[in-house]
Amino acid sequence: MNKNKNTKGFTLIELLIVILIIGILAVAFLPTVFGAPSKARDQARLADLNRIQKVLVAGSLQGVPVPGADACLDPTATAVGGILEPGEGAWEPLLPDLGGTLPTDPSGRTVSDGTLDCAGTYLFLSDPGATGTYDFGLYSTVENTDAGNMACTLEALGDPNVDPWDLDAEDALAGSGNCFGLLQSL
Repeated sequence: MNKNKNTKGFTLIELLIVILIIGILAVAFLPTVFGAPSKARDQARLADLNRIQKVLVAGSLQGVPVPGADACLDPTATAVGGILEPGEGAWEPLLPDLGGTLPTDPSGRTVSDGTLDCAGTYLFLSDPGATGTYDFGLYSTVENTDAGNMACTLEALGDPNVDPWDLDAEDALAGSGNCFGLLQSL
């Protein structure tokens, strides 16, 4: 009697080992893979704010005054870029440096100072902190707290009776949180 052993396929132990290895790799790498898009959007937000800051500073050096009123930087506003205030100067020459229009938040997040709710846009504050130390500030919410440099709690940003920008500007931007702010003196 000749018994041929069927050796096609994997044993149960071999299959369990492969499943275990795949599970370990998934636990190790999936959080990194799934966190990458939000980190990329945060980097885009920071790059947008830096670019707007550079254009505002360049305009100031060319004699274009920085707007004197707080505003959402809305490219669909009737004023040029949403930041042109009557009598504040022409921003048209600076818009090409921003790609012809103001950038918007990559995922449409809202940033608020308790008075302005900037949905999908960035927040511009003239004289942030009301200390006279800074000429303007640019703000955005971020998805990852490690990308932020300030806290933006619902109580502080959503309550019109609490104005976080009345705090000392350096203290407001110390630490980390779900907001990112740039302060600029000219």
